[in-house]
Amino acid sequence: MSENSALLVRIYGSHRRLLPEGDEARVPYVSGETVKGLLSRLNVPLDEVGALVVNGILVSQEFVLSPGDQVSIMSPVAGG
Repeated sequence: MSENSALLVRIYGSHRRLLPEGDEARVPYVSGETVKGLLSRLNVPLDEVGALVVNGILVSQEFVLSPGDQVSIMSPVAGG
């Protein structure tokens, strides 16, 4: 997998356990894949996502990814 074609995925909060390397991983880029598809591929429950950021910009689950994108997945924040 080429570094340029991989996606850099960072997971914050309770979903960090889903990546084998911890809170950051390089995953293969899939042409035409949306953030929602990536979440599904990583087994991240869609209803447990607080915010999605691609290359520093807040996006929706329907955002189409490009090779080399940096994706941040954040769990919802709850106060008490």
